[in-house]
Amino acid sequence: MFSDFDKYLSQTWQKAAQQELKAKNFEELIDWKTEEGFVLKALYQANNLKSIDYLKTFHQSLYNPSQPKHSTRNCQQIAATDAHKANLLALEALNNGVNEIAFIIAEDENEYDLLLDNLLKNILLPHCAVSFVCSAGQSLKLIQAYISYAEKYVVDLEQTLSGSLLITDQQNIRSQLLKILIEVTKKFPNFLVINILEKDSLITDRNAKLLANAVNTINELAEKGVSLKKSIGKMQFSVYITNNYFMEIAGLRALRMLFTEIAKEYGLQDYKPYHVHIQALTTLAIDEKTVSEPDWNMLSNTTQAMAAVIGGCNILTVLPHRQRIEDADSFSLRIARNVYNLLAEESYFEAGTDIAAGSYYIDILTDKVAETTWDKFRKRS
Repeated sequence: MFSDFDKYLSQTWQKAAQQELKAKNFEELIDWKTEEGFVLKALYQANNLKSIDYLKTFHQSLYNPSQPKHSTRNCQQIAATDAHKANLLALEALNNGVNEIAFIIAEDENEYDLLLDNLLKNILLPHCAVSFVCSAGQSLKLIQAYISYAEKYVVDLEQTLSGSLLITDQQNIRSQLLKILIEVTKKFPNFLVINILEKDSLITDRNAKLLANAVNTINELAEKGVSLKKSIGKMQFSVYITNNYFMEIAGLRALRMLFTEIAKEYGLQDYKPYHVHIQALTTLAIDEKTVSEPDWNMLSNTTQAMAAVIGGCNILTVLPHRQRIEDADSFSLRIARNVYNLLAEESYFEAGTDIAAGSYYIDILTDKVAETTWDKFRKRS
């Protein structure tokens, strides 16, 4: 059957399309300039990949011998304003497909020992990740209290304590605070305390800012005497995903690829793309339409989650579709966590190392996003 088709369809397709459209300037109709500033074509084939052979190496380097298939942690954020209620919601989530809980700590919270006793009741820390979302002022005492709590209940604490710390007021983060957090958690390599966060809607701008912030953080910590291996080993990127489906896929892949190269430039030659930690969080539109039609954000969540997993995120946080409209309840949390459950178990999104590999369009797009991101990053550096 395949012998009936031309090996390269581009010329044949363009000729047929031009006859159909009867357009004088055919290129303007089939080429489109993205908001990111580069031009994409309507059709790509294998011969278009000859100039970007380096992506083959990238695909191969995503293979982690200790974890042959890519696995994404399904994370659920839960507000900790009512510790007892938050604990019940967390246990329900962990028993239904979630393997990471991110507790959002109230801004006025300061009784961390009592809070954690109630929040973490009956949660088996060796079998799940626990993360915290808090302010810079809360971060140190909270983590110290968490480690003290974990030491009372977990035997092999060093290897099993996993999760991350997301500081919401990034402008208040100081390198001295990060140095102390790294020191406090030095026995726990799987608990990450440097979270580089960016919300820009333009993917290349967002990536450039993430890379620039990461480099600045690494340099500032180096001045404080923190080694590159320690600072990069404790680093995670947190990315808010938009509805720009293919661009988001390419954006996450480009971010992983470029930060790997930056790490190697710092001298970490053994650093691999699979060492880069990326957390993807969905975004919600709150307007008259979504308030009256809540299913809109439910569909948007699914599209964004698909892009994030195909792009290779390590952690996926799907926000409840009614968040910011009303308090999250058991139903909205169930719908949110089941987005990834369906992608993983029904659509087999965990069946391979890089499920986007082999897509001509996504590879071309990844190359263009990476190139544009790098140009913008260099201008910021």
